[in-house]
Amino acid sequence: MRTENGEVVPEQGKINEVFRGYYEKLYRAKQGREEGDMGWFLDELKFPELEEKRKQAEEPLGLREGIVLLQDIDFLGHMNNSRFLRECDFARISLYIRNGMFHVTRKLKANMVLGAATIRYRRSLRLFEQFKIRSRILCWDEKAFYIEQEFISCRDSFVCATMLCRQNVLYSTPDKLLQILCKRKVECPDFPEELQLWIKYNLASSAKLKA
Repeated sequence: MRTENGEVVPEQGKINEVFRGYYEKLYRAKQGREEGDMGWFLDELKFPELEEKRKQAEEPLGLREGIVLLQDIDFLGHMNNSRFLRECDFARISLYIRNGMFHVTRKLKANMVLGAATIRYRRSLRLFEQFKIRSRILCWDEKAFYIEQEFISCRDSFVCATMLCRQNVLYSTPDKLLQILCKRKVECPDFPEELQLWIKYNLASSAKLKA
């Protein structure tokens, strides 16, 4: 084996040191927005006025655009699985800021945490491929909002991945947040069949772990 300087390394111990040095250098490399993902994300946000927030609160959809960059791909050349989850986090934050939920949550000194998430991959997102994330509040119960998020290719509008998640509300309730945000009682939509089955799966998993 040869080092970067062309030196031949025959001993196994030194070979391991070369590998360790290479990967330490690789993962310490500065890669633009990696150093401050949250700062980069917040800098891009356009905060709407209060009247616009009230209008957007009536709409369950939120859209976020993105592109697959070099730091997003794995050795197979497509977006790494973990990057989908990160982009979903940013998309949900964007949705809550745009529709005013983030402001109301802070006002009530409440909090929202991710309680469960399941993602299904349907097609790879390749390097430099542009995509949109469509986030939608499907419904809610006394403890949590249920969110659907879809990765849509800008090339042909194909849904490349879809995720269901449960956003738990702490120190308040979804009904109270929505009532303050919309200044009226908001009726919860019917739970879609696939969401009902997903909730049953989570309950069964929880019961199994408690047994």
